[in-house]
Amino acid sequence: MSVFLAYDGSVHGDWTARYAVRFAAATPEKSLVVLYVEDVGVIAPILEAKFDNIRAISRQAGVSVACEVLPMHHGVFGGLKARIPETHDTMLVCGTRAKTGRRGFLSGTIS
Repeated sequence: MSVFLAYDGSVHGDWTARYAVRFAAATPEKSLVVLYVEDVGVIAPILEAKFDNIRAISRQAGVSVACEVLPMHHGVFGGLKARIPETHDTMLVCGTRAKTGRRGFLSGTIS
């Protein structure tokens, strides 16, 4: 099974990454692909530090990880859709905030 994480660089995404690592650890392949769709204004060193954190968590779980930065293709969804294989043994992990505050659940997320 191929396990992909749609990652947006947020704190919520960091927590979702932990779940994705757990899913990947439960597969025979023990592999995770982290996908980040390019966004204007994101500072590369911050994103690389976040990728390093996911790599460390994955290493502890015995999971190999690949982090990829994808171009937007008709938005974030199109960027993800162009990269993720549409097969029966593909899992996409993504998340959303638990509380709305003054914004909708999905506002500003990749979900």
